[in-house]
Amino acid sequence: MYHKRHGEKLDNRTRNRFKNILPFDETRVILKNYLPTDYINANHIRPPIENIGREYIATQGPLAATLNDFWHMVQQEMVKSIVMITRETEGMKVSIFLQLIFY
Repeated sequence: MYHKRHGEKLDNRTRNRFKNILPFDETRVILKNYLPTDYINANHIRPPIENIGREYIATQGPLAATLNDFWHMVQQEMVKSIVMITRETEGMKVSIFLQLIFY
């Protein structure tokens, strides 16, 4: 059974884009050497295929308040590529993530 205690903590609730989608404690990405928190809503995904040598991170698009957390994770984990598998708009507005990065 997987736990989601870190995502449920009062201090971390505002760092989650969606309140019902939280990272598993056992595989969550832990931000190192980073203040104000070690929390980001992100999980390591390691395929069960042996010797594949690949690892992924699943995360929510950052909020305006967590954009620095996101880029710290990207640098810390030495991410080589980012794939966005969501719509470019939220409601009638361009995604805040896209606005903060490309505009």
